[in-house]
Amino acid sequence: MLESSLICDHGRGGSAIAAFPLAISDFYALNTHYKTRVVLHSRDSEGDPLRALSAALNLMQNVELIANHKHGIIN
Repeated sequence: MLESSLICDHGRGGSAIAAFPLAISDFYALNTHYKTRVVLHSRDSEGDPLRALSAALNLMQNVELIANHKHGIIN
């Protein structure tokens, strides 16, 4: 299992957030031989940088994801 996260403003990026699970599902439908599964954890920043930081901390503490400081994202 490969866990990944996505933090964005759902109001502005709602369609993008909805597209990720669909894309993952489509990928596995076409590539049935892949055994590793992607699990996406998403959080809403509501356009607020402090909410984005809080969401990142929440993911690191509760989902045990690791921050990738080089790219400014959480893996």
